[in-house]
Amino acid sequence: TDLRSAIRFCARHPLMSLTVVLTLAVGIGVNAAVFSVLNATYLKTLPIAAADRFVQIQSRNGGAFTYPEYLALKDVPGLIAVIAGGRTSTTLDSAVGEGRTRQRVVIDIVTANYFDALGPRPGTRGRLFTEADGRPSMPPVVVLSHAAWRKHFGSDVGVIGRTVRLHRGIFTIAGVAPDGFTGTQIGYSPDVWVPLTHAPLIDGNTAMLGPASAWLGLSGVLERPDTLTMARAAIDGRWKADRS
Repeated sequence: TDLRSAIRFCARHPLMSLTVVLTLAVGIGVNAAVFSVLNATYLKTLPIAAADRFVQIQSRNGGAFTYPEYLALKDVPGLIAVIAGGRTSTTLDSAVGEGRTRQRVVIDIVTANYFDALGPRPGTRGRLFTEADGRPSMPPVVVLSHAAWRKHFGSDVGVIGRTVRLHRGIFTIAGVAPDGFTGTQIGYSPDVWVPLTHAPLIDGNTAMLGPASAWLGLSGVLERPDTLTMARAAIDGRWKADRS
């Protein structure tokens, strides 16, 4: 009976019925879009093994850190790892098939302990960074995201060991990150990861590792969820000692 009444009403008032349908459609669409944003930003967990113990470290002035400041906080009690990173974009030039391609890529510049600290799930092709990759004397390497490997290299399994150019620097592809691993920011995925100590090769800016260049974000992984207070007190103590 309700359905027949609704059909008769729509037939008698087509303009009003159309207005109601369009209003509902817009409202449902907006709700779906808002939920998609909230789901990507707040509801999903990070694709890392220790998502419940991952913390951000804030600087004294609310800004970014320098590389020497990161080194001073590497062994904070209560944290099993402290990682640093920044973001940039440049051109990636590589041989693909019989020609060469040049693409604009987004790069996450991270410390060499990045992947060990986050512990991405299995599925890596080649290898990820090791502590040795953080030594300036080591050959410079990069890790591709799974999406970039598929987009820029056509999922070619032979890219491991191939050299690529990131602006001015020549790097060797060490591996491809697992599908679904996007790093430490939900809703965002870099194309390439580069070890922090080899980042100056990209554009020749050696000052980026000096005490006057603050551009790094710091994060850490707690030993246990209950060691947050210990880590915070240790960081505060070092900052007070630095000011005195």
